[in-house]
Amino acid sequence: SNIIRPQDASRWFVYLIRTRESRQIAWNWLKENWAWVEEKFGDDKSYDDFIRYAATALLTTDELDDFRQFFEPMENIPALTRTIKLGITEIKARTELIEQDKADVLSALQTTL
Repeated sequence: SNIIRPQDASRWFVYLIRTRESRQIAWNWLKENWAWVEEKFGDDKSYDDFIRYAATALLTTDELDDFRQFFEPMENIPALTRTIKLGITEIKARTELIEQDKADVLSALQTTL
């Protein structure tokens, strides 16, 4: 758009996807506007930034499944292959850690509160 310059889009995206209140909106925007990302950044070194930033913010198994469903069909694009695989690994590790520590964290919170 004319409001945000293309070179600033990834910065705006990372701030929005890392904020709890706007995470889902930013994630939906990325999926709905991926053609625009490809058009603007497909030949750019920052092409995979949006994937990397999304992977740093997604937290749930549902989000992991959604990430996989959206990006795995693009794994054959050389500029994206590594970032997609790393993103899946990162989100999966995060969901496993959350599940592993969930009971202890809830217990500690109940004791403290």
